[in-house]
Amino acid sequence: MYSVLLPSRERLVTYLGDLDLLDRQQLLNGEGLWRQLAKTRLLSSLCQAHDYRPGTSVHGMDASSGRLSVFHGLRWAAVGDAALSFDPLSSQGIATALYCGQHCAQAVHAALQGDLRHYQAMPSY
Repeated sequence: MYSVLLPSRERLVTYLGDLDLLDRQQLLNGEGLWRQLAKTRLLSSLCQAHDYRPGTSVHGMDASSGRLSVFHGLRWAAVGDAALSFDPLSSQGIATALYCGQHCAQAVHAALQGDLRHYQAMPSY
């Protein structure tokens, strides 16, 4: 589970898991996510201490990995999550975004110097 306090002082709670290990129907019903939250040690006590309660309906979505088929073209390049995304459980997103950003910055710098070889050789990740 992941949680963040929003500027509105509401708390957003996210439950990440493998689809084949979850009972999706149970999690998405009115109290299913709240029951999962109650099983946690720290987040449950935080929500109880601040009297957080479910405020809206629970939404589920696929967070699988994905990628563009083309990462760059004439005068544009996709970097980080705009280029490819990873399953949040893999913990690869930040490192890959930094890696992509570094290569893109090198290509832009070289292109500004008139050298398009680096740009044309940008990896396809």
